[in-house]
Amino acid sequence: MKHTSRRKSAKRRCKRLVAALAGAAVVTSAMLPGLPLSHAHAAENTAITAPSPGTEANPPTEGQQDNNKETTQENAVNHDRDKERPGEQQSSPVAAVKAAAAAYGFDARYDSFSLQWNSSTEAVVMVRTDKGKTFKVRLSKTAGDWKINSVTEVVTGGHGDGVIHLGDPVEVVKDNASTFGFDAYDDSFTLLSNAGGKAIVQVKTSGQTFKVDLERSGSNWIITTIRGIGNSNYPATYRPASLYGYRTPGAATAPVTTVTNKTLYNNNIFADWTWHESAYPADMKVGVLLFKPESADIADIPGIIVDKVEPIDFSRQLVLYAHIGSVASKGYGIGIENVVQTGNDLTVTIRTKSPLENHRLSPTIDNDVISLDRLTLNFDNPIHIQFVDQKGTTLSNYTLYRK
Repeated sequence: MKHTSRRKSAKRRCKRLVAALAGAAVVTSAMLPGLPLSHAHAAENTAITAPSPGTEANPPTEGQQDNNKETTQENAVNHDRDKERPGEQQSSPVAAVKAAAAAYGFDARYDSFSLQWNSSTEAVVMVRTDKGKTFKVRLSKTAGDWKINSVTEVVTGGHGDGVIHLGDPVEVVKDNASTFGFDAYDDSFTLLSNAGGKAIVQVKTSGQTFKVDLERSGSNWIITTIRGIGNSNYPATYRPASLYGYRTPGAATAPVTTVTNKTLYNNNIFADWTWHESAYPADMKVGVLLFKPESADIADIPGIIVDKVEPIDFSRQLVLYAHIGSVASKGYGIGIENVVQTGNDLTVTIRTKSPLENHRLSPTIDNDVISLDRLTLNFDNPIHIQFVDQKGTTLSNYTLYRK
């Protein structure tokens, strides 16, 4: 009996060895050159989940039936677990793009897919099609899955980094971030508005906030201006995108003209002035005049300013003015310190002062008016005029258009 038992045991071991070799043969065949990866996964799963071989001619023993039953139950649990977790195509950014290839006109078999960069929550995959076109695919990771956010085509001779942007203002700003001194990966980009063919994207970088203005041109978004929001550490700024060397789609390649700052006016007599109060008077006014004030306009312009501009020849000049508003007759002051031209834009610095206690007070200087030659500006294009105080805080912004 003992010999008979040993022979049966040896026979069972032999059958198990044959079964194991058969499974190994299936896995090995799945990895043959030229077999698609998806087929390899299918073949590998088949080898894992198939029960131990049993035929009518050689039915499994009672022990094998129990083993097969346990294996089948275990495989069912694994199958359910696989259904609950994200699919294999979501395990990496590249795999996610391949899985959605057909939806974007790509071919997962013949196109080239490569990971440009990724973090724990964001990634960029480059796709080069068999027709020679290149696309940039941006993804984000949500609940363990990689999701495609945008697909843009990369072309030679485009603007910024050569990307044609189709419909997402935030992606336009991100793809041109380095042009304006931003970091596409570390800075924060938020869409503030998108209506009427115009959009505003907010960028937060190194403690400073910028607002990027865009306009729609056909299927593209064009960046027009970069506005720095002033705070206690940074002055407010207003710069056209062209000053950074930004080129719009379809623009002819030409040497970039260097735009320099030109001082049109400077007055140093206010250099020691300081504003000590927490706010300016509510009726303080700064502004620009292109024409002699008419009766309808006088209500909005301080009377002393109207009187001072009476002799101005507005056919040749324009006027900048500043009025401090309602303050005491001594100790206060307002003056135009300098005017800097950048391209077709002006930055006007206003200096103010307020009194300190126990100091000898001089009479208040409540207004200042200067005139500029109109020929310094191109009135065929919009003219941006920004008024700032000595700390760089924006007081007012004007955009002048030719009527």
